[in-house]
Amino acid sequence: SHKNFKKPVVALHGLFGTGRDLEPLFVNSSRDVLLFDLACHGRSGPQDFGISEDVLSFDAQIDSLLNTLDRAGVERFDVLGYSLGARLGMGLKKRAPSRVGKVIAISANLDGYD
Repeated sequence: SHKNFKKPVVALHGLFGTGRDLEPLFVNSSRDVLLFDLACHGRSGPQDFGISEDVLSFDAQIDSLLNTLDRAGVERFDVLGYSLGARLGMGLKKRAPSRVGKVIAISANLDGYD
């Protein structure tokens, strides 16, 4: 069964981080916060993805995030991302604009981003 999320925020960490890195930002939040460990980070190790460049590509990570959100029944959400997570958040907005509301992108590298 799916949970009814209250104005969910997807929080995406930076390179070499984990989802828990952003947890302190939401201690007093009234919103449901979904903390992810991106591919091959934290508890999301190579055993979950295999080791290949394909798994670590932006497109593959965006696919993985959207699939996970689908399985959780999360239709619409906002994103807070730091560094790599910020870039992925912008990619989510570009890929699924009807699902992603606001994107807060902290320290995002926009080189090559169209």
